Amino acid sequence: MKYGFSSLLGPGLVGALLLGSGCLMPSEDAMAGDGTGAIKDGIGFPRISAKLSHGDATCLLSADQNEVLCDAPVQAGEVMQASVDIEWGARSEGVIVVSPSCSGPFVDPVDDGSAYQDAWHAPLVNDMACEVTIEAFSLEGPFATAKMYYSVVDGQPPGEVYSAVNLDHTSGFCALLTGDVSEDCSPVRAGEIALVYVDMDWGNHEPGSIAVGDDCGGTFTTTLSNGAGSLALEWKVPATPTTCTLALKAITTAGERHVFELNVPVS
Repeated sequence: MKYGFSSLLGPGLVGALLLGSGCLMPSEDAMAGDGTGAIKDGIGFPRISAKLSHGDATCLLSADQNEVLCDAPVQAGEVMQASVDIEWGARSEGVIVVSPSCSGPFVDPVDDGSAYQDAWHAPLVNDMACEVTIEAFSLEGPFATAKMYYSVVDGQPPGEVYSAVNLDHTSGFCALLTGDVSEDCSPVRAGEIALVYVDMDWGNHEPGSIAVGDDCGGTFTTTLSNGAGSLALEWKVPATPTTCTLALKAITTAGERHVFELNVPVS
């Protein structure tokens, strides 16, 4: 969660922004006066170390650096992983914010206060200069900023889009496995409420949108949505026997359309 400065800065620590460093400096009476930028109580600012990984390449930022230029270029669409560690010293653990300047969606970030992990797809645009900004805010007020710079070059082909679709109903269970595009299911009871679960694998495509529907007049109620990554729905099955095709439509940001189907008899 990002906090505003008003909720992070303790008494006496509101000061001027140190230009060029990204660090908010405390008021003059809180400074040590030795020219080092240390806080008067000797605790100092949080220290950031980080690792940026993609393919077989790794870029490291040490706690003694506030910026680094990564040597190995990133392929367009490649999955990138960031690991961040914060040395809070005697200060209270606060908030870690990781902000790529150009990226696809994030994947299941993990933040335990002192360490942060995340992953995202590099953009599909070639010849782009990008950066990752890492900010560590302690609850007492001081914060530290570090940047990692990298370039995106002509990348790997987008590849396939996959989906796993599960249908859970009173008479059984039906699953469309990753890599398949259609599946024949056992009958469901007319008028019952079945459960539908969707998990997407967009490959190297920029995720777009997903939608679930049928061709037999059933109705759907969304119970859980994680953007374009996963979906859970209740399906009100038609009240009379028929044959339904339950379809998942996935569309990338480039407009590419992918359809996955469950063929479901209603009895």
